[in-house]
Amino acid sequence: MADLTQTQLDIINRKKKQAETKQQLRDEVPTQRIRMMAQGATLGFADEIEARARALGTGQTYEEALEEIRALTEAYKTARPGEAMGYEVGGAFLPAVAAAPFTGGASVPATVGRMDAVGAAESALAGMGTGEGGFRNRMERV
Repeated sequence: MADLTQTQLDIINRKKKQAETKQQLRDEVPTQRIRMMAQGATLGFADEIEARARALGTGQTYEEALEEIRALTEAYKTARPGEAMGYEVGGAFLPAVAAAPFTGGASVPATVGRMDAVGAAESALAGMGTGEGGFRNRMERV
């Protein structure tokens, strides 16, 4: 390390600090694996479904519950972006895998045309599900 310039040493120290901060964030933020899988499986509506259920079962308002759930999932996405995406994508596969035994496996390897149509419909629905605000705001994402 004696051959390094001060600028290079500063860069190394800054990168070490960034790595420590990132690890600290990962350690502090609770995982949201089940919520992310549910988001994928419900095309982005799981947070609204959970908030509604919590509002009905507790004294918490729907808006408070939704804000809390979204804050937790956003913190998880920031702290562990690859893991969060993996669980959400994995959750999106659950409906096809669950339907496979009842369709003789045909639900998994669908035809290309059917996949396009289903994909377009699911994308529109997921745009609605992951949007925020009222109907008009959500339609802008579709």
